Amino acid sequence: MGETPFYLTYRTNAIIHVDLGEVSWRRRNFEEEYNSDNLRADLDLIHDIREEVRVRKEAAKSRATCWYNSRVKAETFHKEDLIWRKVDKARRCREEGNTQR
Repeated sequence: MGETPFYLTYRTNAIIHVDLGEVSWRRRNFEEEYNSDNLRADLDLIHDIREEVRVRKEAAKSRATCWYNSRVKAETFHKEDLIWRKVDKARRCREEGNTQR
């Protein structure tokens, strides 16, 4: 859907602590005094982001449905049509013959 579950929940990307010896861009540019204000502003927009993701999810489902339905062969069966059935272990012996019901 284009967004991580963490982002959809908290409206911010998760920072994973990795000891590489080099500070990431996000850690270098982090300003603690503006952090809570930015988080509050982002949380105000979370409903819009979730709505966008919902719309993209529905569009993806619709595309998948159209793709599947375009490849399905429509078959109609009528009474007394002969239909080939494959039954593995439940086949009758040939000596029994065909019985009609």
